[in-house]
Amino acid sequence: MSHTFSSRFFLTLSMSFVAALASPSLARQDAPATAPAKAPSTKPVGSTASKELNYQEIQKGKSNSDLMAPSQAGKEIVQEQPATPLNPGNVTPGATPPGATTTAPLDATPVLKIEPEVLDLGEMMVDTAKTAKVKLINISDKPVIVTKAVTSCGCTTAGAPKDPIPVGGSAEVDITLKPGPKAGVPISKRVTFQIEGHTPMMVTVQGTVPAFITMTPDMLEGPAEGKTTEGAITFKCLDGTPFKITSAVPPIVPDISPEAKAEQVVHVDWKAWDETGRTIKLTFSTDHPKVPSLSVLIRRPASSGSASEPHAPGSSPTDRAASALVTAARAGDVEKVKKELEGKIDVNAPESAGGRSALHWAAKENRVEVIPVLLAAKADVNNRDRAGKTPLCVAAESRDPKCVESMKLLLEAKSDVNSKDRLGGSPLLWAAGLGTPEAVELLIASGAEVSIQDKNGLTPLLWAAGTGDPRSVQILVDKKADLNVADNLTGDTAVMRAARNGKFESLTILIKAGAPLEVKNRQGMTTWLVAAGSGTVEKLKALKEAKADITAKDTRGWNALDYAKNRADQNRTDVIKYLEGDLGMKPASTVPTPLAPPALAPPVAPGM
Repeated sequence: MSHTFSSRFFLTLSMSFVAALASPSLARQDAPATAPAKAPSTKPVGSTASKELNYQEIQKGKSNSDLMAPSQAGKEIVQEQPATPLNPGNVTPGATPPGATTTAPLDATPVLKIEPEVLDLGEMMVDTAKTAKVKLINISDKPVIVTKAVTSCGCTTAGAPKDPIPVGGSAEVDITLKPGPKAGVPISKRVTFQIEGHTPMMVTVQGTVPAFITMTPDMLEGPAEGKTTEGAITFKCLDGTPFKITSAVPPIVPDISPEAKAEQVVHVDWKAWDETGRTIKLTFSTDHPKVPSLSVLIRRPASSGSASEPHAPGSSPTDRAASALVTAARAGDVEKVKKELEGKIDVNAPESAGGRSALHWAAKENRVEVIPVLLAAKADVNNRDRAGKTPLCVAAESRDPKCVESMKLLLEAKSDVNSKDRLGGSPLLWAAGLGTPEAVELLIASGAEVSIQDKNGLTPLLWAAGTGDPRSVQILVDKKADLNVADNLTGDTAVMRAARNGKFESLTILIKAGAPLEVKNRQGMTTWLVAAGSGTVEKLKALKEAKADITAKDTRGWNALDYAKNRADQNRTDVIKYLEGDLGMKPASTVPTPLAPPALAPPVAPGM
């Protein structure tokens, strides 16, 4: 896994989408720490329907328009027309076939002027959003309709004007950019405005995130089993200002000093790291006014027998036979399974990739006709794959309605209903988060522990509240699952996870059940603050109706509006409007006067 987290964002590219809309250049925040390249002006974006994208160039940050020949720039854009059979229905040559649609060409004449052409947000802070406005000015002789604002990454948000822009008129648009957790790199993103009947226009959004505190190293190597490593991390303030490290999440750093120093050294407790689930990200909070948080990545060691070790699948006749059995079981080919079992073969032999047996795959794919055949051949119902999961566990993760039938077969064969994998997860825990309510009911009826916790402190209820089906939440609440348990990572309770990522119905179920709303997580956030930072207006209204404290503040002094303004997602505007307009809320925090960037900040290597 790459450890470039300076502006981690994920883009799903559709070739037809990019060709039609002339997607903006996918500029990367994780570029070398040098002066940003000269930003392009807000010209119409060139495109061509027949131009094929060079995917390798896109990965380097070039868009389709960047790859066009100079002669194509600014030409009239013609959208791709639907393919039609050659002369269908004996249509007269040159005539439009019956039922066929034609697409009018896009006019490449500029109709908008965007001010400023480059939106420079100046100095920014890690993980802290900043918003500014651009003005769209109609320079044409007709009203202009902006249909959509498309951003180049998930860390940027922008909206399109709701009404047409009249001749000579203008409209202001808010653009929000939220940097990632990495400092010391320039940021450059693009926002493309799609215009009805005209080629899109683009504006560059940029800023800088100075590195006031350096962290060495920014990636740790987790120790292999039976081995130790120092795990030291050094923090140094480049301008000499003393600061405190106020917390570490997860809590695996026991020697954080309470004193303010210009240089801090801490050590990771590797035993605690292992016990809390071997996290790959360790986040520190500080009291430095310009560095609220810093994150170090932890690379997990290759475990014994992992897929990263040399392996030669099919190196013997026995291996090849086991592979054939796994393939047949996975495909649900009963006759092939029976034929393979007639030979001298280990029915529990694992496949090479994940260490799963034929029974694992039959359970995962819910091959209910194959499972009894394998069990009759003495397949081990409690066999474990490399993640420590049994066939019952992988069946419990499925959303296929047939998973319950598969699970019944395994339970009847004495599968351990409370078996734990390497992360401490049980079949019920995974069913609650990923599976079906019916699977949750079956496991509880079969003796599954409702209060079981994995190494991260997650219970079935915590999983269900954050990612599962609301019906699973209700089942667990009815079975007296503990509403007060918090995880070991962020200190979130079930109602917090529902407010953050879960379904609205899950939140209302937990509120009705009496879940505590004023408990604070490791950042000092209540459920109300969590909803303001990640949830919806609907969730905030439900919490307010339940008498949640809407004046709550976290350990930094942030209130709900501060969290809402720090968002960079599609719900940001609606949440801010509700908090400011309906509740009359004002920000509680103030952005301090920017400190002068340190003159001797070390260079940041490309891609770091």
